[in-house]
Amino acid sequence: LLALILLIISTLIGVHLYTRPAPALAYRVYRTPAGQPQRLLLADGSVVTLAPQSELRYPGQFAGASREVYLEGEAFFEVSKDPQRPFRVHSGAWVTQVLGTKFNVSAVPGASQLAVSLVEGKVQVTDKQGKYLLAPGQQLRAERSTGRIYRQAFDHKQVLAWRSNQLVFKNEKLADAANQLERRYGVKLVFADPATAEVRLWATFDNEPLAHVLDALRLAGGLSYHREGQVIYLRRVPAEAAAN
Repeated sequence: LLALILLIISTLIGVHLYTRPAPALAYRVYRTPAGQPQRLLLADGSVVTLAPQSELRYPGQFAGASREVYLEGEAFFEVSKDPQRPFRVHSGAWVTQVLGTKFNVSAVPGASQLAVSLVEGKVQVTDKQGKYLLAPGQQLRAERSTGRIYRQAFDHKQVLAWRSNQLVFKNEKLADAANQLERRYGVKLVFADPATAEVRLWATFDNEPLAHVLDALRLAGGLSYHREGQVIYLRRVPAEAAAN
């Protein structure tokens, strides 16, 4: 009888130990200021380059069947291969899953679009509407205002320019370019009216001071501006006024 009681007790202890939940992962938060992009080495050997004013939440050590990180802003990922543990980037409503690859995720708060751009390997992006597979050279974009999601080829130089402190705008709305300028220089851009936000830009800036960028926008974009501290007010100048 004593042996039977001991067997039951040991069995119950074994069940308790077996069903004990795994301890929660301790996540760290890394934030970048305005200005320079910064590189971060994760515990699995993956490298993340964070754009200015971006945030990554990640565990000090990966455990379990997957590697989960959370991004707000923009980052370029070089993921170490591990076929047994997929790497997942949570960015708003999207989850981008890979095994080992190189890709860019842009999930900047306030930006009009969310985008995943694949440089090498394969990725799968998941949201409430379904799953999307990308091949190298493809980009998945979502228009936040309409919910439209589509694939397209992307310009590597334009999408990845921020990694080398460049800003490349190719027929881009000033409203979208403003987000990059704000993160790069730590300022706030305010438009005088909707027409100003719709001005299209064709320009490349190679780590130039903000004053040079503003002068270029004034000359090439047909804009006027004035600055009050860290706030810059922009106004579209009508063509007839600019000619005078």
